[in-house]
Amino acid sequence: MKPGRLIRAAWLAAAMLAAPAAAGTETPARFDDARRIASLPDGIDMAYIDRGPRDGRPVILVHGYTDSARDWLPALSAFAPRDRLILIDLRGHGHSSKPECCYALVDFAWDIRLLMERLGLQRADLVGHSLGSLVVQVFAENRPDRVKHVVLIASTGGLSPTPTPRERAGRTAGFDSRTPISRLREPIDPDSAFMRA
Repeated sequence: MKPGRLIRAAWLAAAMLAAPAAAGTETPARFDDARRIASLPDGIDMAYIDRGPRDGRPVILVHGYTDSARDWLPALSAFAPRDRLILIDLRGHGHSSKPECCYALVDFAWDIRLLMERLGLQRADLVGHSLGSLVVQVFAENRPDRVKHVVLIASTGGLSPTPTPRERAGRTAGFDSRTPISRLREPIDPDSAFMRA
C-alpha cells in the first residue's frame, strides 16, 4: 500500500474510534431519519442512507456484526464532502429484513450488488469493518468489475479451509451460517456457541 493511502486508511480507522463528537452536529436521531428502504429482487428490504452529491465518488460503507449503518456515524467527518456515501444495514441488522435464511458472506455481498443496481451504480469504493470487511472481500473477489477501491478495517485474510477446534465446536452445537435467526435471542450471549462459532 502506498504511504499516502496507508495514512488515509489509518486516519479513517482512528476517526471510527474517536468520540461521537467527531460527527459534528449529526445526532443519531437525525442520522436515523435519513434512512431509506430499498426492496431488492431477492426479497430483502435493505435499509441504507445515501448522503452527499449524487455525482460524487460512490463509497459503500459496510458495518460489522451486530452493528448497523450507525456504526459509521463517528467517521463521517473523515470523508470528503464530494463523496457520495452509501451506508447500509446488512440483512439481519438494523432496519433491514431479518429473514429465516440466509446469512453467508455471499448472501450479504449479493444484497450489495442488487442495491448498487437499484441505485444505478456501476462501480464504487467499498469500505468494510470487521464482518463488513469479509463481505467486501467476497464482493470484490466475485465482482472485481464493480469495485474501484477496497478498504478493510479490523479484517482477516479469510476463513481457514480447515475448521479450527472452536469452529468445529460451533458447528457441532448447530450454529453456522445456516442457523435460523429465529433461534437467536437478544441479547446474544457473548460466550454462546453461536458467538464462538
